[in-house]
Amino acid sequence: FPEYEAAAIQEALELGIQTQGIINYGNPIYENPSYKNGIFPSDDRVRKVYSNYAEYLANYHIDEAGGRKVKYFEVWNEWTYGCGMWVGGEPLPGNTPENYVDLLKRTYPVLKKVDPEIQVIGIGGDNPWKHKEEIKRMFELGVLDYCDAISLHPYRQPAAPEDVRPDRMDMYSEIKVISDMMDQYDTTDTKIWLTEFGWPTWAGRGGISEKDQARYLVRSFVILRSFPRVESATWYDLKDDADNYWDNQEFNFGMLMHENYNYAPKPAGVAFAVLSQLLSGADYQARVDSASTEYLYRFSLSDGRQLLIAWTTEDHGELRLPADGDIEVLSMMGQPLEPDSTGGEVVLPLSGDPIYVFKGTKR
Repeated sequence: FPEYEAAAIQEALELGIQTQGIINYGNPIYENPSYKNGIFPSDDRVRKVYSNYAEYLANYHIDEAGGRKVKYFEVWNEWTYGCGMWVGGEPLPGNTPENYVDLLKRTYPVLKKVDPEIQVIGIGGDNPWKHKEEIKRMFELGVLDYCDAISLHPYRQPAAPEDVRPDRMDMYSEIKVISDMMDQYDTTDTKIWLTEFGWPTWAGRGGISEKDQARYLVRSFVILRSFPRVESATWYDLKDDADNYWDNQEFNFGMLMHENYNYAPKPAGVAFAVLSQLLSGADYQARVDSASTEYLYRFSLSDGRQLLIAWTTEDHGELRLPADGDIEVLSMMGQPLEPDSTGGEVVLPLSGDPIYVFKGTKR
């Protein structure tokens, strides 16, 4: 196991950050002809080898005192899409729902035998819209009996989280389709983890501006808080993967710039820091009824106040609230805003940048 990865996991623990491990991919030793990342496990021999590797990883990530360094393990990455498994412009064969469920059936009990506290994340990061039929088939085959959570990758660039297009729904509706499906097959309240999602900042295919990336980040995380089943959501990526921004979409997903630019934060990095701080310890209450292009979500805070997060997908809009108590307003980037009061109401202009409205008095 690479020393730098082990060191990174240890440093993360010291900072209070849990690592989610991904058990990837195949092994080129076990097939002929040999491919760089192996093949999709599709027979018992290769599935056993994969589960042996999973067992090794689970045993490896234990400290000298017997404490577990990595508790969360995702079985494969983007199984149906075939990430890392393309040869000659096409994914290798074998990435069927049946083969995935058989792989998970083999791997799940192995990991639980090592440590019952290990959390196994299934499905392998499929897209909730593009791969909904494959996900449904996995549910039919009993995949939810062999995982503690399922993993989705709801990429939709360049479309905004709320966009509805002829060929797809908005982000909320796409995830709700999967959540509703789970209600039909699940008896154990299996959670949903979004182990990857994000938008790239570049001028090529699927790219958006840095300002829109910040907007979409905040809006999507707020929307996701409205799902009882969504337990975890991970932004892809922390930093840009390279500094040649014109060359590849994949290099530009970061909320921070590449290390050659000193990890300078993009607007999304600042917006995420603000969002994380303000929603820490907040309990989701409801989405407040409003116009179809205006979004207003209500949270309760531990200090007794209410937090409203609001935006519009139109060029402009407004939020009117009764002027019946203390109100504090912050911009998406955490800057104080001065609300206008008129006729017993507080009037707040809305745009694509979410605003934070605190109502009430701190206890």
